[in-house]
Amino acid sequence: MSIVPTTPQENFNFRALSLETLLKQSYTVEYLIDSILPKNESLLIVGKCGCGKSTLAMQLALEFCDPSQNLFLGLLPISPSSQPRKVLFIQAENHGGGLSKHFTEMLQGRSMPSYHAILSGIYFMSNGMTGRVSGDLMTPAFYAEVERLLAAHSFDIVILDPLASFHSGEEFNNEQMRRVLDRLQALAESYHATLIVVHHDGKNPANSTGGRGASSIGDWAANVW
Repeated sequence: MSIVPTTPQENFNFRALSLETLLKQSYTVEYLIDSILPKNESLLIVGKCGCGKSTLAMQLALEFCDPSQNLFLGLLPISPSSQPRKVLFIQAENHGGGLSKHFTEMLQGRSMPSYHAILSGIYFMSNGMTGRVSGDLMTPAFYAEVERLLAAHSFDIVILDPLASFHSGEEFNNEQMRRVLDRLQALAESYHATLIVVHHDGKNPANSTGGRGASSIGDWAANVW
């Protein structure tokens, strides 16, 4: 199976950037979670089937949207935000009923301001009222739909869960998987979003760093949990 390039025609304006010029720039690294999750970078969450990867992703979304929360899991400092954060889930495994149950339990005990901030901050790319969707990021129609939602809502974080549901490439093909992930990364960067991708672990412990399939999956991610 091959993936046919479907990226729209782009106008590039590349330049040769000297090291001297680069070192004169003022670069700052902002974090969502201090020292371990930089803002606008990619995070790959890898784990065995059923170990709680999706639950961890949901917990991340809640904590990022809760203005009163300054620690993730009570341990790791969450950087404050001057504006309410917004999260988009692009997920295929949990239906509306399951999502409702999980989030209802996670919302218990939160203050009313936190409760309302979370309700208005978390969104799902959805087929009808299901809360889930599937599609191929390498097809123009699905890619355009993701882009339309990002353009319309200014999401700070995009969570893709799981990677396998959003491509038709061969998972052990390094070139194909890198192109899928680079395409998603380019989309997130265009709309200034931090990208979190959930991926299943493989049976071979030697591949556990980047999960199942091609080594390019783990190599692509700026951060791996």
